[in-house]
Formats: sequence, structure tokens, C-alpha cells
Amino acid sequence: MLIRRIARPLLSAVFIGQGVETLRNPKVTLEATEPTIAALRTLPEPLGDKVPSNPETAARINAAVQVGGGLLLATVALLRSLASLTWRHILLIAALSVPLRVNFQLGQYYVLLLFLLTLACWLYLRQKRFAAGLLVGLAAGLKIFPIVYFILFLRKRDWRAFAGGVVASVGSFAVSIWLFGWELNWIYLAQVLPATFRGEALAPYNLQAASLSSLLHRLFIYEPQLNPHPAVNIPWMFSVVHPLLQMVVVAPAILLAVPEEYGPRRVRLEWAAVLLATLAISTSPAPMPSIAIFRPTSPGMANSPMRRRR
Repeated sequence: MLIRRIARPLLSAVFIGQGVETLRNPKVTLEATEPTIAALRTLPEPLGDKVPSNPETAARINAAVQVGGGLLLATVALLRSLASLTWRHILLIAALSVPLRVNFQLGQYYVLLLFLLTLACWLYLRQKRFAAGLLVGLAAGLKIFPIVYFILFLRKRDWRAFAGGVVASVGSFAVSIWLFGWELNWIYLAQVLPATFRGEALAPYNLQAASLSSLLHRLFIYEPQLNPHPAVNIPWMFSVVHPLLQMVVVAPAILLAVPEEYGPRRVRLEWAAVLLATLAISTSPAPMPSIAIFRPTSPGMANSPMRRRR
């Protein structure tokens, strides 16, 4: 049992380590990559045409998949310890998750966000609340929606977790300024972020996005090409109804949290509720890939005692 418990995290660490090393220096794997690429390009169309002709590019793609697979394996191990589900059930959920497949196809990094939030919850249950806050703050630095957990920390009067989140968020912002400069960060804060909150960052009238903002855009805002026939042309109604609906969805998850109560069952329920509420009010379908794997495991996290299963 001990060997089995140690083996899976070590296996994920091997995948991640090899992937990162190859991303840093893809030339170390070129000798093994070139024959494989040559053989794959002989496959019949359209498969052969989709194989990269540059071995270095193929090595980087393979390394990215290794990192993503390692993070996913580590996340699955953490979810098993959080939920009353066996390895078979969790792996089946991951294998059948269409959003998770899309995450890898589009090269998105939501697997990393899922890993950070899952590890944060795991640490929180073990009274490592400052460390959990650090991970949530880091996730918020990568994508804005985990910042809702800061409100949960305030509601629970958990100053250690909140302080950890603030420290990590400020640190992420400082690193972003160092890497990209103040001008690009100001454009993000002044233009990109407000547009994202309004649901106008990506196809605001596309109902396939399955978001509240897309529905309300189609109902209330006239646009000659993208939405020539709204239900009623009352743009100010969007400004009122959209935040109101978001508040109605998120408020119960926050207000029903019990301050200074850190029982395992209570914590799992609160974290799952905040996550699901945050996904429900998202202005973009983007957070759904890979993070959506939390959905089916959330009831198990909320209702089961923490126990080991074979």
C-alpha cells in the first residue's frame, strides 16, 4: 500500500520533469524524435499532413503533453484523496471528459489551474491554510476567476488563507510587470479585464458559449451584423441584470459558508459550491476545459468522509 501510494506521485513528477527539461532544451530528444516524425509523416492523408515537419516543434509538443499528463495524473491522485471515488471512477471521468480533451487539443493550461485548485483544497483540509491561499493566489494570477475564493476566505474569517492569496497575487502581478512591462499590464487592466467581465472578450453573441452574458447580449443588445434581432433593444438592461444574476448565483455559496468552521465535510462542500458557482457565472466557456472534471467529483467531496480506498 505504501509503495502504491508513493508510486503515482513519483510517476507524475517524472512526466513533468521530463517535459519541462525538453521544453527548455528540445535538442536533447531530437535524435529519438527525427525517425519517429519521418515514420509518422508516411501515414495516409489527412493524418500524415498533420504531423509537424520540424522535429524540434514535435519535441516541444510532446513535452507539453507530458507536462499536462503529469499534472493530470497528480490531480487525479489528489481528487481520489478528496472524494469517495475509486481510481477506476476518477480515471473514467477524466477519460470521458470532452472539455479535458479540448484542453489538450487547443494547448490550454486549465489542467494547471485544476491542479493548483485541487492541491489548494487538499492543503486547506490539512490545516495548511496559508499555503492553500498561496496556490489560490497563484491560480488567480494565471486566470482571474479563482479570485472568488478570496471572498470565501474573508467570509470564513480565515486571515491566513487570505493573506497567502494576497501575497501570491501581488507576487504574480510583480512578475508579470517584470516580464511584460507596465504598458501591456495596463492594457490588460484597463481594456481586456473589463471586457472580460462584460462578456465581450470572446464572441459575446454566441449562444454556444453557454454563458449568462451571451444570453443577455442576445436578449438586450442590438448589433447590426451579430445580433440584428434582439428580444428588446435595451442595452442598459444588460448592465443591471447581468451583475444581479451573477450575485444571485454566487451569494448563496458565500453566505452559507460557516465562519471559522474547518471540518473536512464542511470545507469540501464550501469549496465545491464556490467552484461550481464561479463556473456558472463565467462570461466565457474557457474555464470549463479540465476544470469541469471537478463537477462530477464535487458531490463526492462534499458528502463523503476522507478515507482511503483501494
